[in-house]
Amino acid sequence: MKRVLALLILFVAGVTIAYFMLLPKEKPLPVINPVDLEEEMVDPERS
Repeated sequence: MKRVLALLILFVAGVTIAYFMLLPKEKPLPVINPVDLEEEMVDPERS
């Protein structure tokens, strides 16, 4: 049982690492600029 669980964890970790390594790099991760958000969402105490 421990061997099966260890193999399953290694498999999931390997697939996750391979997915992020093979992911196309053309699309950068979206960066949320706080200035673009509504002021009520950024600073609720101000309103």
